[in-house]
Order: sequence, then C-alpha cells, then structure tokens
Amino acid sequence: MTGQNSFFSHNKTQYFLLFAFLVVNLFILQAKIPDGEVLAGMDTASYVGSARMFIEHGAYVQPSNPEIVKTWNTPFYPLFIAANMVLFGDDLGVDAVILWQIVFLYLTALITYRIVLPHSGLAALVAQAIVLFNPNSLITLHYTQTETLFTLILMAAVYLLFRIGRDISLMQGVLLGALAGLGAMTRPVLFYALLVMPFIIPAVLGVAKTGEGDGKWIRRSFGASLAATLVMAIITLPWVWRNYEETGVATFVSNGGAFLWDQVSELYQVAENPDFANFHSHQLALLDRELGPGWQEKNLPETVISQALKTTALEEIGKQPVSVMAKAFVFSSVRLYGSGGSSNIWKLFGIAEGEAATDSYIHAHSLSSLSQGVFSGITSSSFAYGLLHAVPIVLAVLLRVFGVLGLVEMVRRREWRAFIICVGVLGYFSSGYLFLSASRFRVPLEPVLAILSVYGLTMVMGYFQRKKG
Repeated sequence: MTGQNSFFSHNKTQYFLLFAFLVVNLFILQAKIPDGEVLAGMDTASYVGSARMFIEHGAYVQPSNPEIVKTWNTPFYPLFIAANMVLFGDDLGVDAVILWQIVFLYLTALITYRIVLPHSGLAALVAQAIVLFNPNSLITLHYTQTETLFTLILMAAVYLLFRIGRDISLMQGVLLGALAGLGAMTRPVLFYALLVMPFIIPAVLGVAKTGEGDGKWIRRSFGASLAATLVMAIITLPWVWRNYEETGVATFVSNGGAFLWDQVSELYQVAENPDFANFHSHQLALLDRELGPGWQEKNLPETVISQALKTTALEEIGKQPVSVMAKAFVFSSVRLYGSGGSSNIWKLFGIAEGEAATDSYIHAHSLSSLSQGVFSGITSSSFAYGLLHAVPIVLAVLLRVFGVLGLVEMVRRREWRAFIICVGVLGYFSSGYLFLSASRFRVPLEPVLAILSVYGLTMVMGYFQRKKG
C-alpha cells in the first residue's frame, strides 16, 4: 500500500478512520451524563481530587487531610489533570483531559498500525481500526482514569522493542527505561518490570534474526538493558524513598494490601467458602493481630496498614488449595479477556437498566453462573440494551479466537520477536492481575491483542485463498 515508509500514511482509509473516530467521540461527548467522566467511573473522582490538592498545596496529599501525604497510588496522572486545570480552569481542565485522551488513543492506534505494517498493510489498517473502535478502549477514554495515557506509554515502549536491532545503542535503552518509568508512575502495575528490565532487550534481540551476526550484539544489548534499568530506577525509586521518609515504610504504593485482600475475596467466592459471610470481620481480626487492638483509632499511615494487609492476605492465599487458585485464575482471565466493558457504557450514559443487567456477569464465580449472567444480561433488557450488552462481548470473544490463531501464525512464520513481545506483555499483566480483573484492566492490552487478532485474520484469509487457488 502507499505511504508505508511514513509513520502516518496519507490515504483515504486513514482519513476515513480519523473522521469516523472523531464523529463517534463527538456523539459520546454529547450523549454522556453531565460530569460522567468524573462521577461514573471507578477512582475517577479520586484522581481529580488529588489534582486539586496539587494545585492548592503543591503536594500529593490526602484530599480529606492535606497534612497527610498520599501513598495510595502514583502521582503522574493527577499531575496531568492538575496541569490542565491550571491551564484551562477547574471544569474546562477536566474536559481538556478527555480531549487529550482522544488524541492519546488515536496515537496509540497509529503506533499499532506502524508495528503491524511490515507484516501487512491491510492487517495494519484493521489493527488500527480495532484499537480505535473497540468499545472497551473507546468508552474508557471518556473517564478520568489512567488507562488511556498508560496505554500510549506502554505501546511506545512496545514499538521501541519491535524496532530495535542488534546494533542497539545506549540511548535506545535510556528511552525504554524512561518510558517504563513514566508508565510505572502512571499505573503502579508496571513498577515490577524493574525486576525483569535487565533481561528484556537481550531476550527480544536473542530471538530476532536481524542486524550483526557476531556476538557483539550481546554486549550491546546488556549495556542498553542496564541503561534502561538505571533510568527506570532513577524515575521510580525516589517515590519509594519519599514514601519511606514520610511513613517509615519503603513501598512504591500503599494499595497493594487492599488489592491482595480483593484477591482473597475472589478465592473465597470461587471456593464457596462459608467464611465469606464473615469476611470483613475475619479481616479485621487478623489486622488486630498484626497492628494491635484499637489500631483504627491510631491514625496509622496508609503504608503501615497496607503492610499488615499484605501479610495477612498472603497468609490467607497460602491456605487455599491449588485447585481453587487455578479455578480463580481461569475466571479472572475470562473476565479480563472475554468481558466487553458494557458496564462502563451503562454508567457513562446513565442507563440503570443496563447496569443491573451486567451485575450477574461481573460477579460470576462458576461456569454456570457466568453463562447465565451473560444470557440474562442480553435477554432481560430491551432489544437495544441487550444488543449493546451482547456486541462488546461477542466482539471480544471473536478477537480472542483470532488472537490465539495469531500466536500460531507467528510461530508458523517464525516471527519470534513479535511472539515473545506479545506473550511477554500479556503474561506480565495477567500474572499481575492474578485472581482479580475487569474489562478496563484490559485496556492497556487491547493494542497487543489487536496485533494478535490481525495475525490470526491473516492466517485465516491465507487459508481460504490457498483453498480457492
């Protein structure tokens, strides 16, 4: 196709995609409930509140008590919101964030297009369209949540991994580390990539048959990886030190303990544990043991409570049979990769009927309750609501089927670089989410899943072309 050597191919299809993307987003902006970007989503108001604290106090502090530092999550996204509020005012600043996120998703789609382009021009356009118009990413960008900005940062790093050769330079390693560090400061889940950063570039280049054939690339790749690791550490570890100085606990964020207890909750429900009825009181009893009676009146730092939550949650997880953990991981993966994100649609547009229809699906912990939840969500609503519930799920399932075929196609074509990058990204996040997931957790993975899907589509089209010929 024309224009393959430029990052943005100026052709009619590109213009059509851009026009359609803008029209769809204009419709969403007009149809959503007032202030839905803040009021309707998970954690949205928290980010905006933290941004206001940046403006008023010049620090990342608790909105309820500015004397106490906030350690629950990382500061980059609230800083981004705060910058827009300073530039455009309190209300218009939030609106500007959503407009920026429209741009971010479009740039993410262009990056995905460029990654796939060497494989196939048509496949690249299809991948770009999937990223732009899949309901999960499209709706999520209209919330003040971290996912859209984080996805752009993540895909910039992935694009760099696809592009580097065995003549890699230290500057490319520095750029990778900067992107990883910035990503971790946006969403903490990426912080643990610091542990594997020294091995990422050598692993990718080790399977990529490109560039020099001698062994010099090994030394260069480890040098670049060391540079990436150091830069990521320089960006992220000062935040650990800040939390240690303020609270006495060296931790990147203090939401890990609560997240682990959410994992315990999922395990209890999958195992149909009778103690789930007393889940909260059981958790409090364990915290009393760790922190001492009356700890709730002591105004302890978030980090101290989080450490106690981590200790007790890991203790509870360790008691669960392997079969229960395996079952919980399967259901978590089904929700992560198979849910459509329709609940966010209902919330953004204020459709109470749709929200009720998705509850049984979201909280399913067995195959029967899962299938019944999906079916009731489609049939219990009106035709229009049922269609909006069904289409995102059907689309997600179809793309996952093509994605599995895409992995097979990568192996068949011996495109090991693409294979190891895609499997590595999906494996990292799946293990990070473990037993607890939701459709919006998949947003950063949508471009990688789109790459796999179009590889699978290419495989299927090639099969029918060969059969016809």
